Amino acid sequence: MKFIKRTKDFHDIFNNKKRINGNLFSVYYKKLPPNQNLSVGIIAGKKVGNAVKRNKFKRRIRAYFRENKSLWNYPLGIIVVAKKEATLSDWNSLKNQLDNIIGKILTNENF
Repeated sequence: MKFIKRTKDFHDIFNNKKRINGNLFSVYYKKLPPNQNLSVGIIAGKKVGNAVKRNKFKRRIRAYFRENKSLWNYPLGIIVVAKKEATLSDWNSLKNQLDNIIGKILTNENF
């Protein structure tokens, strides 16, 4: 697994136009070539909250992907974009919603 840092990589996934919306965040995704592994990008804009809230959200999303090592084998590019409600939610609701969205992505892409 790697974390996306380059603007070009973010645009590559955004331009794919595949998205699943949740009430806490939106997830953009793209199927990558089979020789690549999971790539994750996280976006939390200023409308989400102050720096402390944004960074807490990003830490939680990173922790989710580190805990779920079974996802690392899938050739997917994923970008998680926070909504304002995301900083007010607890760890379990974030985790549950990510589980649901990742499950939908895996069934949509026929892995």
